[in-house]
Amino acid sequence: MNVIGPTTNGWEPGGRTASVLLLLIVCLAAALRFLTLGHASIWLDEAVSWQQSNSTLRQLISSTAADNYPPLHNLALWVTIKLFGDSEFALRLPSAVAGVLTCAAVYWVGAMLGGRKAGLLAAVVLALSGFHIFYSQDARQYAFLGLFATLFAGTSIRFLEEPTRRWGLMSVLAGTALVYSHYYGVLGWLSIGFGSGLAVLFSPLRRQIWKWALVQLAIGVLFSPWLLIFLRRARHVAAAGFWAPRPTFQTLSDDLSRITAGQTRIMIIGIALALVMLGLWNKKAWVLWTWAVLPIAMGVLVSIVVQPVFIARYGMVSLPAMVIALSVGFAAIAWQRKIFAVVAIALIASSLLTISHWYGAREDWRGIAARLQQDMHGNDCLLVAMNYYATPLNYYQRVPPNCFSALYRPTDLQLASLEGRRVFLLLKDVQPPMKAAVLTQISSAHKQTAQASFAGGVDLLEFDPVATGAATGQ
Repeated sequence: MNVIGPTTNGWEPGGRTASVLLLLIVCLAAALRFLTLGHASIWLDEAVSWQQSNSTLRQLISSTAADNYPPLHNLALWVTIKLFGDSEFALRLPSAVAGVLTCAAVYWVGAMLGGRKAGLLAAVVLALSGFHIFYSQDARQYAFLGLFATLFAGTSIRFLEEPTRRWGLMSVLAGTALVYSHYYGVLGWLSIGFGSGLAVLFSPLRRQIWKWALVQLAIGVLFSPWLLIFLRRARHVAAAGFWAPRPTFQTLSDDLSRITAGQTRIMIIGIALALVMLGLWNKKAWVLWTWAVLPIAMGVLVSIVVQPVFIARYGMVSLPAMVIALSVGFAAIAWQRKIFAVVAIALIASSLLTISHWYGAREDWRGIAARLQQDMHGNDCLLVAMNYYATPLNYYQRVPPNCFSALYRPTDLQLASLEGRRVFLLLKDVQPPMKAAVLTQISSAHKQTAQASFAGGVDLLEFDPVATGAATGQ
C-alpha cells in the first residue's frame, strides 16, 4: 500500500523536463558554492576543525571527543587534507559537496511529497539560500547536518512506502551519518523517527511497526560508541555553561530570519499553503512536520528550561524541511504551466534579493597575518587575547614569532619578556575588565603608537618600548 505517495495538483512537468531542470539547478548550486570557496579567510571555528583534523586519527578522535560534536565531518576533513592539502578551498570542499548534494536530495523528498514541481521549487530555493550557501562554504559540520537529515527523512519515507530490507538499510546508514554529523543530528533523528513511527502506527502497516523499531534500534546501537562521550559533554555543558545567549522572543525572531535568509514571511506563507494542502492529519506529512519543527523546538526548550544550547546555524538540520514545505505549498497553487513559471520566478527573485542575508563578515585572519608579517621584526612580541584566537592565526603563520603569548587571563602576561621590545596586541571578544588590565600592564613600560581594525571585530594595537621613567611620568 502506498502510504506516502506524492500529492500533485494539475500540471506536472515530464520526467525528462524535470531531470534537465534539476541538472541546471544543481549546476547553479555548485557554481554558487565552489566559485568563491577559497576566497574568504579561515575563521576561528574553521581553524579548530583544521587543527583537530590535521593530525593522526587517534589525536583526531581524542580532540573531537573533547569538543561539542561527533567526528564524522572531521574524519571527512582528515581524508581531504591527505588528498588535497589544507588550503581554504580544500578545508571547505566536504561542506561544499554536501551542500550541492542537499539541493538534489530536497528535490527527491519534495517530489515524493508534492510531485516534481514541488521538488524543483525546493531545489532552486535551497540552491539560492544565502544561509545554506554560507554554511556550504564553511569548514564545519552544518552542511553535513542538512544533507543527512534530508537523506534520513527521504529514506524513512521510502521505507514507509516499501518496508524492505533495502530501504531499511538505507535508512540506517543515513540516520547513523546524521547522528555522527552533529549533536543536533540526534534531535533530527528523534524527530524524523517520531514522525515516521506515527505514520506507521496509524496506517495499515502498523503490524510492521517492528521493522521501523528495528531501524531505529540499529541507529542507536551504531551511535552507542559515541553515546557516553555525548552524555559526558552534555553534563559538562550543563555544569559549566555554553556561550549561546538565553533565547528571547527577539533573538528567536532574529535566528529565524537568519535561517530563512530573510525570507521568513514567504516561508510562512508557503508552509501555511502546505498545511492546507496536506493537513496535519495526513500521515504523509507527519515526517515533514516533525522534521521541520521538533529539532529547533527541542533545542529552544532546553535553552529556556536548562541551559542555552541553540544558535541559528543549528537550524541547518530543519532548513531542508522548511524549504520542502514551502515548495509543496506553492506548488499546490501552480496548477498550470504558466502559473508554475510565475511562482518559480517569484521565488527565485525573492531568493536573489536576500542571497547575501547572513550573519556578517568572517574574521580576516589572513589579512591580520599578512599585516604582522609586514610590520613585525625578529625581536618583537605578539600577544593574542583571547588565547583561542591563536588557532586561526597559527593557520596562516604556521611558525609563530619567537616572542609569542596567548592570554586567557591578565595574569598570563609576563611583563619581563616584553622589556625593551615592540609589542603587538591582538584583541577579539575580550571583556572590558581584562582588556583594561592587559593595557594597564603593557602601558607601564610601553606607549601605544598605532591601531588597526579588521573584519570580524579584531583590533591590532602596536606599542613601542619607552624608558621606565618616561612611562611613569618620573
